[in-house]
Amino acid sequence: MRKLLEKLSKDNLIDFIEEYAAKDVRFANAINVRFGRPEYEEELGKIRNAIDDTLRGVSDYRRHDKWGNAIFDTSGITEEIRQRADQRHTRLAFVEIEMLYRRLLENLEYQGECEISDKAEYCIDIMSEIADKAVSAEDKEYIFTRVIELSELEDGKNYGEDYEDKLLKIAAKFVTWENRAELENALAHFDFKRREEELKLIWLEIIRKTEGEDAAADFIAENLDFPKIRAIALDKVKY
Repeated sequence: MRKLLEKLSKDNLIDFIEEYAAKDVRFANAINVRFGRPEYEEELGKIRNAIDDTLRGVSDYRRHDKWGNAIFDTSGITEEIRQRADQRHTRLAFVEIEMLYRRLLENLEYQGECEISDKAEYCIDIMSEIADKAVSAEDKEYIFTRVIELSELEDGKNYGEDYEDKLLKIAAKFVTWENRAELENALAHFDFKRREEELKLIWLEIIRKTEGEDAAADFIAENLDFPKIRAIALDKVKY
């Protein structure tokens, strides 16, 4: 393909792209996402419309053969959001994935849990990817605050038993002495009896980020009953 394209003149290639984009909305959108500089509000509106179109009718169980049988595809939306994150439009990408996540949670009560909860959890995975790409202190603090708020949503607690700890793990990426109390307060509001190990992992990250590696090593030594903590200790010994 590259060899073929290299033989074309710039004008011929531009003409072809314009003609093809006029016939194929998805192709035109891919070009805009890959090369265009996003207009914040315009992009949010576009994603909002795409979410509305994708989830239209999902909450109306009367349209389905049986409860929870709606089929819908969010892959185009999530792929575009990931492209925005790759282009370092961190804030825009996070706002868009949060928008999709909230809308999915709103529809959980109308569907069998697996249809929507898998997509909601994938949204959280993308949030974590976006967090890893965040560079500015403002973006990091923004994500920190947003994921804590998302972890408090009742729908996420009712229908996804591990949504809270996944979201708070993202917050722990950006914990500092200044905002540690906010994360601690969020952790105090959740019942982690069935997921105590996940709670320990979040605390380990908090301690590592705010108190240093020596304090983290002490915490690991005190919690070797948990398999994932034990694995971390073994890795440290190995290397």
